Amino acid sequence: MAHVRETIKLLSKILLQNGTIEISPEMFRQAKFNKKEAAPVLWKLMFQLVYFCNFGIIDESAVKAETELTQEERCVYVKQELQKWGYLLPDFACLSPDGNTGSRELLLALAWLICKEDIMEKFMNNCTSPIEYDSDLLFEEEMKFMPSVKKCDIKEPSCKVQKLLMLNGKLQLNLRRLYSLQIQDINLSHKVHESTKGVSMTSYRNHLTPMEVRLLRYPAHLKKMLHLLEKDNERIQNLLLWKDQEHIFWHWMESVLELKLSEEDTSTSYRSIPVYLNLPSDCNEKINSTRQHLVETILQYEDIIDQLENLWTRKHEDISEQDLDNLLTSINMEIALQRANLSLSATETMLKPPKQTRFILQDKTKKTAARQSKHLAPAFSIGQGDGQSVDINVAIVDIERRIENLEHDLLVDQGICKTEVENLASKIPDTICIPPLAFKRRF
Repeated sequence: MAHVRETIKLLSKILLQNGTIEISPEMFRQAKFNKKEAAPVLWKLMFQLVYFCNFGIIDESAVKAETELTQEERCVYVKQELQKWGYLLPDFACLSPDGNTGSRELLLALAWLICKEDIMEKFMNNCTSPIEYDSDLLFEEEMKFMPSVKKCDIKEPSCKVQKLLMLNGKLQLNLRRLYSLQIQDINLSHKVHESTKGVSMTSYRNHLTPMEVRLLRYPAHLKKMLHLLEKDNERIQNLLLWKDQEHIFWHWMESVLELKLSEEDTSTSYRSIPVYLNLPSDCNEKINSTRQHLVETILQYEDIIDQLENLWTRKHEDISEQDLDNLLTSINMEIALQRANLSLSATETMLKPPKQTRFILQDKTKKTAARQSKHLAPAFSIGQGDGQSVDINVAIVDIERRIENLEHDLLVDQGICKTEVENLASKIPDTICIPPLAFKRRF
């Protein structure tokens, strides 16, 4: 339990360092048991984190928006953004807009938001070196003399139009000035880079930046910069420590979810779930037209589907088991007939009367006579007499090949006979098929 408290304390510290309100680990514990005291704080935290996910920073604008908006407007804003990102839980959508109930639902939504939007990774990406970019803290004295914007209460429409036209003109003028100042800043930065070429504080640059030159010009600013670096290092250390301990937080969130499921009333039903998304005005019309088109399509193909089902049923009923057995028997007979034809064609050459053949022994030292025909094999020659002369070695090889073919055909026929005998024996009750001893040796 101590590890859980330390992990939640670390999470609260990380959130505070990145601009959110301060929240104690005790608030997380109270939210687990759905205490009302934790609801207002969690609503504020959710509003700030949603603002951070949308704009990447929690600045003065976030604080200003939080103070100017009412509690109901903040609740609607948070619900709308979470529904847009995919959090469609009815219990959260039905929370009261007064912000005094539903602390457990807010805690579950907070955990979902941290995981879904990868907030810790975004916090890590915001931890950049203040030396790389201009820091406002170094220019606090100069910013004090900047004119502040004063509010002016104007009620008449004509005065409002004139005020808007004046603001539009000022905006265009300021944009032109901003553009010229940006060009001037680029030129001055280029001069600084050219003047400090060869002097560098980093390994990937060969010059100084304007910020580094300013720090060298005003050494007093180094203390502020050192303070900023220490704060960034502390933020990074806490985020790295969170990476090692976040599994403890997620195990604790599993216990929160289990507690909710154990106390949940299964009989609870929602008549209507509030939807805070900005749906188009013609959404209902599109849904109804799409539904009508779907119904027409189903009715169009319903008759065809019924006809196919009836045809399948009729064909299935027409074929009986006896017909299937007869079909299998005819197929087996056809296969056996084809095998018999193949065996007869293989032995047809053996049944023909042999030609008169005379074997001769040729002298290898004697030159072979010229072949009388180009279609005769080199080992054959026409000898003396009526019969055809054949080389005895070729004849022996031919006879051995025929013997091998006959043995193979014999084994195939024996296998077929064995299968047929076993099938017949299986159909006769109390019958055992015992093959001959020679047949066993072959198989």
